[in-house]
This record gives sequence, structure tokens and C-alpha cells, in this order.
Amino acid sequence: MIKNRPSATSPVQRISEDKVGLTCRFSDINTLGFWVNAQTGEGYRITEDSLKSGHSPVIGYVSNNDEFTLVSSDPYAPISKARQETANLDLPVGF
Repeated sequence: MIKNRPSATSPVQRISEDKVGLTCRFSDINTLGFWVNAQTGEGYRITEDSLKSGHSPVIGYVSNNDEFTLVSSDPYAPISKARQETANLDLPVGF
């Protein structure tokens, strides 16, 4: 985990654009937005339904590459914008 960046540890919430760049483990993601695996460049749309307990779809992620960075606070950001924001954060773009 990158130590200079804050970790997402509070309940499900909407966050502002100033939190873009937040990095944490997949299991610690609790904010809506478009997240990118910092090592593989895979993109994930984290919606309110995917974060609420007991709601579907519930996503599990098991990997040695478990570091994710918030690229956009909008989980439905257009792919072109998400790619640009990912590149702006010097992360690999693999989506």
C-alpha cells in the first residue's frame, strides 16, 4: 500500500474529486467511483449497489496485485475520460 496516500476506511459514501488518487486494497474500497488496479491497469466501476451489504452484485477479488487507486468519483465516467485520468495519475491503462 502506498503510505503517502490516505486509505478508504469509512462507510459507503460519495466523495469529491479532491479524493482522486486515493489508494487502498480492494477489500478496503468503500467509496463510489471508477477504480484502477495500480499494477495491472484493470478498471472497476464501484457503484452503490456493489458496496451495500447484502446487495447484488457482490464482487470478490483475490490477487497478489491488490492495490487500487480512485481515478474518478463518478462510477459511470466515460471510458475515454477514465483512461485520461488514469494516465494523468501515471497508472497503467489496461481497459
